[in-house]
Amino acid sequence: GNWEPFLSKSPYDLLAKGDFHKVPYMTGFCSREGLLMISHNKPTLEKFINDKVFVDYFPFDLDVPEKIDTELRLKGNYLEAEKVYSDEDAYAIDFFSDVDFIGGIYVAATLIAKHNSPVFMYEFACDGSLNYIKKCYNIDRQGACHGDDGGYIVKSAKLTGPISDRDNFVRNTMTQMWVNFARCGDPTPRLDFLITT
Repeated sequence: GNWEPFLSKSPYDLLAKGDFHKVPYMTGFCSREGLLMISHNKPTLEKFINDKVFVDYFPFDLDVPEKIDTELRLKGNYLEAEKVYSDEDAYAIDFFSDVDFIGGIYVAATLIAKHNSPVFMYEFACDGSLNYIKKCYNIDRQGACHGDDGGYIVKSAKLTGPISDRDNFVRNTMTQMWVNFARCGDPTPRLDFLITT
């Protein structure tokens, strides 16, 4: 049928050139975005764990010398770095978090900020009873998976049961930050008992 594209140019090019409305922008990511691979792309996760070839999963190609150097540096960063989580596949979860989610979020936020538009970015690391995606897909791992912050912002019938004081505090804080942002373009316009930094 007849349709017009929503975006006719690359989002990266638009952001790099500053070809967008300069309004306050808030974005965030969860500490372990890549946990989504467990429920949504386990074969790829398992192949990566077996092969341990990082550059094959980049969304772009590298020339051979750059590929070799990048692969060595990535192996150093992900396989030899201090472990935060005890899971055997923690390095893979971290890698897919960075490549599939956090890298793009960071680049977009950086480009938007470069053009003098206010940018606010958060990392959501709460591991509690309102972690939406982990509950929906029975992901029993430490950390906050992609989309888990949503359970602390929007009520869902899928999230039932008692809520701890900590989860209630995090929910109230996240909700207040988004309300503040919607009202005045700043998630933390003033400090109070909920917003302390």
